[in-house]
Formats: sequence, C-alpha cells, structure tokens
Amino acid sequence: MFNFIASHFVKNYKDYEDPDVRKNLISMSGIFTMAINILLFLIKIIIGVFSNSVSVISDAFNNLSDVMSNLIAIIGSILSGRPADYEHPFGHGRYETISSFIISLIIMFLGFEMIKTSILNMIKGEISEISNIAILILIFSLLFKIYIYRLNEKLYNKLKSTINEAVAIDARNDLFATISIIFAIIMQKFINFNFDALMGILVSFIVFKGGVELFLETLNTLLGKRVDDSVIEEISEIILKGDYVKGFHDLQIHSYGHGVMIGSVDVEIAGDITVEIGHRSVNNIEKEIKNKTGVKLTIHMDPTYNINKVEKTF
Repeated sequence: MFNFIASHFVKNYKDYEDPDVRKNLISMSGIFTMAINILLFLIKIIIGVFSNSVSVISDAFNNLSDVMSNLIAIIGSILSGRPADYEHPFGHGRYETISSFIISLIIMFLGFEMIKTSILNMIKGEISEISNIAILILIFSLLFKIYIYRLNEKLYNKLKSTINEAVAIDARNDLFATISIIFAIIMQKFINFNFDALMGILVSFIVFKGGVELFLETLNTLLGKRVDDSVIEEISEIILKGDYVKGFHDLQIHSYGHGVMIGSVDVEIAGDITVEIGHRSVNNIEKEIKNKTGVKLTIHMDPTYNINKVEKTF
C-alpha cells in the first residue's frame, strides 16, 4: 500500500540517496502511520471505556502517543531536509535526532502515567469485562502494528533515518503490549483477580522501557558518540595506503545528520618531499575517503621522517 502511494506522489521514489526523495518518504511514512494510529486509538478507547478495561485504555493512549510521535516525525523530517545556510553550514540533519529525542520523552511520560493508572485500578480491585468481539478487534489491530513495524524497519534500512527507527521501535513495543493485553483479557475470564490491571502495569513498563532505550540512543548521538568502527577501519586503510604516508594520529569524525560526516586527521608524511607532491598525496586521500565513505576529511600534513630518493609518481 505504501509503495503504491509513494509511486504516485514521490518522483523516483526508489532513489533513496536523493535528499528530496528521502525527505518525502520519511514525511509520507509519518502521515501514513499517523492515520493508522488515529484509527487504532479511536477503536481502543471506545472498547476500553465501555468495558472499563484499564489495559485497553492504556494501550489506546499508547496509540495516541504514537500519533504525537508521528506528528513530530513529520515536522522533524521537514526541518532536517532544509539546506545548509550561513548559521548552519553543516545542514540541519540533526533535527532527525532531536525529533527522536522528543519522541522518547513523550513515550516515557505516557508510560509513567499509565503505570500510575494501572496501580490505582489494581488497588480499587475493579474487574473489567470485555466481549469476544472486542478481543477480535484487538487481534485485528495487531495486523496494523505489524505493518507499521515492517514498513518503518524497511525504510530505516534503506534511508538510515533515526525517525523511522524510532517509529519502528515504538511499533515493536506496541506489538508486545497488545499481545499482553489480549492474554490478560482471556485470562480474566477464568480468574477472580484483577489480572487486567496487572497486565496494564506490565504494558506500561514495556512502553516506558522502550522510551528509555530510545532516549539513551538519541542522547548519545546528540552528545557525539563514536562513528561505526567499520567507517574508522575503512578510512584508516585508505590513509595508510597513501603515497609517502607512514601513519596517522588524532583522527576525529563528527556526524551532523544523515550523510553529513566531517572530520580531521594528522597524517605522518615524508618531510623531504616538495609541498606540491605532499599536497597531491593528501588531496588524493581526501577524495578517496569522500567517495568511499562519504566523510569530508581535512588532512594536516605532519612531516615525521625523510626519504633518500623521491620517485615521481604523479
């Protein structure tokens, strides 16, 4: 369904490296997912209120939090797609991470509120009753969540967007939550204990835990966590095979959002070659690194040794 819509509204929608295509796909996935979550919220809140089921109501508000998360994701994708300007020379890609960070705060807040509500209902001891039709509707809602999870996981793998990653994680948590609720409703028919409220607490912890994991991941990114070791290794290999290069130190790489990584390094190069030859050597290294890894690296030449004879290789 999503591919059908994307093919009609996004030109060259399979060109995932195109910044405009990437931005449009992220925004469209947010709108598409938000529409599904609004539908699920309305269905579950009606079921929960009429059956007085705290676990179903908790799951409904979890879907409502997803709606707000989707809205933030849409706004974040639009802002992150803005081009670089005078005040932001490295672009606005970190808006994606900021959006995911805000989503994590919303998830944790609602998870905490759901925990309080579930505990209060357990203390009251009220046992809810829910029809078999309502159970079937909840099972049907699982299909939507499975679709949302698979869609955003697929988009994350292709677009490397932290926004899609956040939505996929949230959808995965929702799957576990809804399955727990269905189990609670079925078990409640056979026991005279507020099992529904107990499962409501479990669902709330699942939601809260997902928010904490997303919070820590996005916080580390905003604080400037280390780039993948595979990128470091590839850059190291390219540097060391450069002409007249014996080693390097102080390699630093900073990420400013998807596709924008900038860094610097001190390269140990021969000190008795001409400036022109040295410049050509590091320039070739910089170009190869940019082409193969996407990192824009600035190299500082550090003359640390001499050679007896310089062969002209350029």
